[in-house]
Amino acid sequence: MPVFTYLVSNIGETLDVNRFEIPDKNELEEMVSLFNQFKGSKFNFLSPSKRCKIQSIERFAPNKHWSVDRWWSKEEKIHLGIEEETTEVSQEEFYDLLVESHNDLEGILNKGQDLLKIETQAVELTSFREINLGDETYFKLKIGKRILKKDLFENRNNPKAQVPLFSANVFKTFGYLEKSNIKSFDNPYIIWGIDGHFELTYKPAGEIFATTDHCGTIEILDRNIDPEYLLYQLNIKKYEYGFDRELRSNMENVSSIVIDIPITEDGSFDINTQQTLLANSMHIINLQNQIKTLNEKLAFISAYHVNPK
Repeated sequence: MPVFTYLVSNIGETLDVNRFEIPDKNELEEMVSLFNQFKGSKFNFLSPSKRCKIQSIERFAPNKHWSVDRWWSKEEKIHLGIEEETTEVSQEEFYDLLVESHNDLEGILNKGQDLLKIETQAVELTSFREINLGDETYFKLKIGKRILKKDLFENRNNPKAQVPLFSANVFKTFGYLEKSNIKSFDNPYIIWGIDGHFELTYKPAGEIFATTDHCGTIEILDRNIDPEYLLYQLNIKKYEYGFDRELRSNMENVSSIVIDIPITEDGSFDINTQQTLLANSMHIINLQNQIKTLNEKLAFISAYHVNPK
């Protein structure tokens, strides 16, 4: 008895929360068409598609597996774009890559030790003042308004819809509107996603944007508070406060966050020291990114097929 099998990679819609239609990338349509042809003549059907294979019922072993994709070879999956081609290297090239990675790691460690000394000395010589995000002298916190998915869909071809909209994912535009829910852009903003793990980003003064009810804004009212320093401190605080899908970063919880701001001898906010500490911290973040890149490189090396010849 022949059995119809088909490998599907695209289902005709984006794989994010929006689920927008992508009509030209819907393999389900071909699958349905071929399956209907197969039903009409199961024993004579010949598949014209590389994604479709007719298997014998005897190949199916319920006690082992039902993973039909195992019956496509690696070369076939590479041709279909399902898998990437494996890179082959010689033993000498493999060990050269390992030595190169070792040298990269040694350089990161040496830089890290120097930066740690500088950072420690700078913090020891600095005085700080604690301020609360709920203090309206320095900050104004708000939540955006609800936006329906159908409104965004209708705005896709609207030339007047130029204002980028942000929602729970503050790093990716959720859509575009004709008008922002925010009245003034004279001050810089930090925006955060209410759902999830308190992801944040920075919007400089003058940059126009809009927010949904899944996105909060922190307007910085004091020009002596560096927004990028505040962003860095909040990224540290999210681990301290443990915001996630259970402990939501709603208005009440975010307004209770306490931040340490460097001050001068007269007690005013010291923006120069904020920027110095931020620069040192950015060097640390750069090292972290180098470590991440090195990890990716090592993962790539581990995927090599080493030819013993």
